[in-house]
Amino acid sequence: MKPIVIASLAIAIAACTPPDNADPAKVEPVAAPASAEAPAAAPPAVEAPPAVEASSTQLRALAEAERAEKSISSSSCNLESIGGQAFTDSDMPLSSPSAVNATGWLKADRDGVAIEDAAIRIESEDRTLVWGMPLVYGINRKDLSTASPSADAPFGFEVQLDANSLPSGRYHVYLAYRAEGILYSCDNGRHISLL
Repeated sequence: MKPIVIASLAIAIAACTPPDNADPAKVEPVAAPASAEAPAAAPPAVEAPPAVEASSTQLRALAEAERAEKSISSSSCNLESIGGQAFTDSDMPLSSPSAVNATGWLKADRDGVAIEDAAIRIESEDRTLVWGMPLVYGINRKDLSTASPSADAPFGFEVQLDANSLPSGRYHVYLAYRAEGILYSCDNGRHISLL
């Protein structure tokens, strides 16, 4: 019985071993026997979500036609702070005007009118240059709500402002928006001094 087993093993080994003169590049690989459990398939590659472009904090110089457009004065707003400093009656000095938060609120003068194209504007002291930056507002300001809050209640904003590209000097800062196609300027007499 033992010689038969040894002979069978010798034949099996010889069948698996390539001859000495065989070209290794032409030798077919032997497939591994299938196991009872197939290995789990690798999970599909997860695609990274598309990058969301951060809203621009850069000021844009307004063209002459935009600067010359007539606006109606509005008092339904407040530019409250820049860089964590609340505005007072005097100029606000900013020694590092890069990426500072500006906060405040605004409301349409007439109920039921939607505000569009809200922006912060920065005007040079001689009024020859004006820069603007769009702002999105929508923070619920319960501190400003009336006894019967409505959809027309003031909404707050907080936006990052980068005035680093402006030269040193004194600037007038105010809000502007459109309602029913009319341009409004909402001015609380705010001024900043870039050092």
